[in-house]
This record gives sequence, C-alpha cells and structure tokens, in this order.
Amino acid sequence: MGYHAGAVRPMLRALAVFVAVFAIYAALSGPRLLRPSPDNHFVHMASAWLHGRLDLPGRPPHRNDWGKISTYVLDDGTQVVGIVCRTAACAAATGRGEIAVRTMDGDVVEISRRRIRRTTHRYYVTFPPGPAVVLLPLVALLGFATPDTLICVLAGALAPALLVLGLDRLWPPSSPTDPAHPILALALALGSPLSFVAPAGGVWFLAQAIAVACAIVAIVGVLGAYRPMIVGLALALLLATRPTVALGVYAFVAVLWARRRPRLRTALAVVVPSIVVGLALAAHNFARFGDVFEFGHRFLDVAWQPRIQEHGLFSLRYLPRNLHAMFLLAPKIEDHGLRVSIHGMSLLLASPWVAGVLRPGAPYASRAALAVGAITAAAFPLLYQNTGQVQFSPRFALDFLPFLLVHLAAAGTARRPWFAILVAVASVVGIIGGALFVRAPGRLFVPSLWPYGAGP
Repeated sequence: MGYHAGAVRPMLRALAVFVAVFAIYAALSGPRLLRPSPDNHFVHMASAWLHGRLDLPGRPPHRNDWGKISTYVLDDGTQVVGIVCRTAACAAATGRGEIAVRTMDGDVVEISRRRIRRTTHRYYVTFPPGPAVVLLPLVALLGFATPDTLICVLAGALAPALLVLGLDRLWPPSSPTDPAHPILALALALGSPLSFVAPAGGVWFLAQAIAVACAIVAIVGVLGAYRPMIVGLALALLLATRPTVALGVYAFVAVLWARRRPRLRTALAVVVPSIVVGLALAAHNFARFGDVFEFGHRFLDVAWQPRIQEHGLFSLRYLPRNLHAMFLLAPKIEDHGLRVSIHGMSLLLASPWVAGVLRPGAPYASRAALAVGAITAAAFPLLYQNTGQVQFSPRFALDFLPFLLVHLAAAGTARRPWFAILVAVASVVGIIGGALFVRAPGRLFVPSLWPYGAGP
C-alpha cells in the first residue's frame, strides 16, 4: 500500500521499535546476554550436525529436557531399544529383578535384569530443529561459546518491529504520532510473556521468540504486508521451529484463501518452502527415530514421563489444568510478598489488554480467518501435558497472540484510550516480571509445585 504525503515511513518506525525493545531486553538480560545459556540445546544440536551426528556425542551437560534412548544387550545377543516404561500398569506387572521397556514401536517388553549384559544410551535434542539451523553458522565459528541468549533477544526485539512494519503497510498511519500500531508493539514486547521469554534465553524461549517473529511475518504477510516469498520462508522456518503454531497459520491461510483465491504464483511462493522443509523434517525425524512425525519428545528423560506414557503428549485430560493456568491462576501472598506459581499467573492478570478481543470492534474481511488460526494455534498448548512451567505468565499464549494483535489492529480496538491504559499496566507488570524471572527467580516463585502438584 502506498503512503500519502506526510505519512511516516514504516521502516523508520519499525527500526525505532527494534532499537528500543532490544535495549530493554538487553538490560533485563544483563550479564547473560553475551554468554551461552545453560540450556543451549540448539547449540548442541547444531554442533552434532557439524560432526556428522544426529544424536549427541556423549552425555548432555545436565538432565533438563534431553531425549534419552537406551539399548539393552541381552545374554543371547538380542538388543532391546527404547525407554523404561513408567506407567502404573508396568509398575504393577513388573516383578522384582525385572525391567519393562517401551520399545521404539510402542510395545512393552519385560526383561530380567540378570539377562542384561550391557546398557548404552543415546541422547538427543528433541525440540524441532529450526533454531539450530539459525544458529548453525555461529556454532561453526564459535562452538559452544555461541551466545544463544543474544539471538533470543534479537529475535524477541525483531517480533514487535515486524509487527509495526506489517501493520503500517496494511493500514498506513495518518501521521508520525499515530500511536495505534506502536501500542500493539508495546503490548507484545513488554505486555506479554515475551517480556521474560526474550531476555531469559534457553532452548524453550529461543524457539518461542523465533516462532513469534515468523508467525507475525506470515500472518500480516499473507494479508499483503510482505512479499509472498518472504512469507513462505517465514512460514517454513515457523514449521521447523514450532509446528503447532505453523498449523494455526496454515488454517488461517486456508480460510482466507477460500474467500479470496490468490494467484497461482503467490500460492506457490507461500506454500512450496513449507513443503520442502516439511519433507526435510520428516527425513530428519525418520533418520533419528524411525517415524516421520516423531521429533522425540516422547523420549524425554523427565519426571513427567509417567503421564506422557499414560495419556500422551496431548490429551483432553490436561485441558482443565491448562485452562486454569492460562486464564485463572492468580499469585498468592507468601513470605510477606506476592509470589507466582511456577506455572505462571493468569494471562488476563499479566496481559489484561487481551480482554480487548471480547469487544467486536469494526468489521473487516479477515476476522473469521484470524479466529480460526488463533483457535487452532491455541488448541495444542491447551491440550499439552505441560503448562509451560517454569514461567512468569503463560508463555504458550505466544502461540496465538500474533493473531489477536492483528485482529486488534484491524478492528480498531488498539485506538481506544482504555486499551492503551491496559497495555501500559501490562508493560509495567511485564518489566517487573521479566526482571525478577531473569535475575531473582527466588523472589518471584512460590517454592513448590503449587497448585497442581505433580499430577496431570
């Protein structure tokens, strides 16, 4: 879209947002900004690739969220490959001196420990590999000294900048002082879970920061803000980073294109990169685990394996807990202060501007498509076995917030004075939460598994 005389150039506004947000995130990150994070799983994945491996060359540096597959060599030379079965049924059926192993194809095999002659373990990074691809050139140069937290901060700062740039192109501001789109950028940068995700760094947060930036480019790009090839590349990287969010964007695109069919050239530019990357992901998964759809999370060596094996990674059983954590979980007063559960605090408390989606606002053509995309993207974290812990506010909300932000722009809600007030409140909460999360988590969290315990 063109800009009339006197309208601010979108690149300058986007650059200003990027610089300001990067400075804030860098300050929140502090000394960790230029250091490798303790949870630099993607650096380990990239390093393994560079050494011609799909698994890690040895034991990981700690036990937090690595995949582990064991091989048991028996006295007759038979090999049983899989993970220890931790379901209640396995515990009840397995006698003393026996071990139950869930094999790669899902069968359960009971083995006498006396028959085991040798046990070996292979370790994997089980997160989708998109961020490892991004880090690959740096890892080739710097190895394990790669400052992955810096990349997380850069990706986090890029997301609101790309949002402003895209929205300014779709709905040009009337003047340099038009605040609507910068307010939405502020809502994302400081008034959402991105306020602690980006400066914290680490495997979970790096993936989410990259995914938010990619989702924004894909959503506003399909609406016309970015070239189709840029949209296609962003969507492909999103697929390789957080596939469930990519499914939400695909649903959005499908509904949008059902109403207004794109040119074949445009559709191919958007879709083909995802097909190519999807095939590469399938090949990578098959080479590692013998299943084109298996990224490896069911092999995580974590305390939650019993519920994963009992109910799966996704289940309706998890929905009540996840809905409560996402929208209702409040802080509690403990030790003469306000403390937050490791499951976070309600999105409505930490980011009250989200309630703005309840107002219909002005009508616009892509409302249904955005709603379908948001619901699809939200369904997966709401059915997931984990709330997102440890977190200040529900970080999985970042999966669907890009859809809501575009809706708030299109519906005109972001121009309401009350909305700006809610964003300001959320930004203060976000800065405080981000600072405590990164620098003083002992002053932030309730020191327990409250309120859900260890159950599903």
